[in-house]
Amino acid sequence: MSRGEWDTRKEAYKTWFYNHGQSRATKPLVKYGKSVTAQDVIKAQKKEEIQKQSINGE
Repeated sequence: MSRGEWDTRKEAYKTWFYNHGQSRATKPLVKYGKSVTAQDVIKAQKKEEIQKQSINGE
């Protein structure tokens, strides 16, 4: 392979890696947590009251 062919191939690889290497940083952040709803908050606040009613059968 001559010097000119080598430089052309090297430049092709260089531009390919430049174009394909930066896409990983722009991926969206993956959320692993659960979103809190109003119903979850009410359940947590009135947990004892709910348990008493479910035990008593009301």
